[in-house]
Amino acid sequence: MLTLPIVGMLTTANSSPVKTGTDTLHITLAEPLKVDAGQSIPVALTTQSEKDWTDYLSAVLTPIVAILAIWIAYRQHKTQQYQVRLDLFERRIKIIEDVRRVLTDIDKYYSGEPQKIDLEVFRIAYRHSMYLFNSEVQNYLKGIDSKIGSLERIELDVKREGSDQETHKKEKEAIIEWLRKQRPGHERKFERFMTLNKI
Repeated sequence: MLTLPIVGMLTTANSSPVKTGTDTLHITLAEPLKVDAGQSIPVALTTQSEKDWTDYLSAVLTPIVAILAIWIAYRQHKTQQYQVRLDLFERRIKIIEDVRRVLTDIDKYYSGEPQKIDLEVFRIAYRHSMYLFNSEVQNYLKGIDSKIGSLERIELDVKREGSDQETHKKEKEAIIEWLRKQRPGHERKFERFMTLNKI
């Protein structure tokens, strides 16, 4: 902002010369202005070159800002996609760990170790797997659940008074052996679902 001294009255013309040192500027007023002698008014001076530079800068910055906004939106979208994949991965890995835990617990229990088998954890994992894996994994877990159910039935039969343990011995041993065989490589059943960039 530049303050210029004005001598005399500006009342009749919309365009009046004003002297500033050695230069004379022509000021165009929107409407007549009455100024007392000796009074100063603030004047904002903008040269044509400054206006051209401002227009140029505005023209360059507008597309840059638009491109930056698009890039930020794209990055947010990719971050959200990755977060969804990570969440799915964590849910799946929990099911795999729960299945491994129950298979390990069964193996330890029937090997004579004092081990509690938490079948409820496995059954929750089995129910949740319906929403997280395909039918192949579903059938695999259904097979494990079926064998565990048969094992539970045999254990109840054996506990009943008068039940013959020998009748169920072979069936029980076959089921335990089948469950033991699932433990070492059961993760392979889930491998193709656990690569983050393919989820």
